[in-house]
Amino acid sequence: MLPDEEKSQLNTKLKLEGTIDKRVFDDFKEIMEVEMEKARAEDRVEPNVSNILEMLLRKGIKAYRAHRK
Repeated sequence: MLPDEEKSQLNTKLKLEGTIDKRVFDDFKEIMEVEMEKARAEDRVEPNVSNILEMLLRKGIKAYRAHRK
């Protein structure tokens, strides 16, 4: 049986699959490197791919909504 916290995460986290242009992927890798170096410099835990991807999606969604208004 899963603890309540793990059950909650299963209901809030989704795994996505898709394809993107190579230039977009290269930009993503560059952003990932910058964020990892920033975390090292600030002595924080390095973000993983999912953290960076979620950050970029959130910012993109916010920009998209702001542009539509």
